[in-house]
Amino acid sequence: MPRSKASPEPLMNTAEAARYLNLSPVTLRCYRSGHAEHGPPFVKINREVRYVPASLREWIAARERRPGRSGMTHAKARIVEQASQ
Repeated sequence: MPRSKASPEPLMNTAEAARYLNLSPVTLRCYRSGHAEHGPPFVKINREVRYVPASLREWIAARERRPGRSGMTHAKARIVEQASQ
């Protein structure tokens, strides 16, 4: 069945997601098996593990930090800046 232009992005396997995130596939496997709170969300279809590209982008964005503001996300830093003005 041909995909339409409006169809969602194809899911990534572990190797593709690791390459996209610049991590090793072993790191992603470790995240899935015991450190799930640190790793990106994944989908299991039967025995296969897949990653949704949009979820990987969100996971990256949630970990973005500003220099000099240890542990602050951009959104939190903006709130702090606005409150200090």
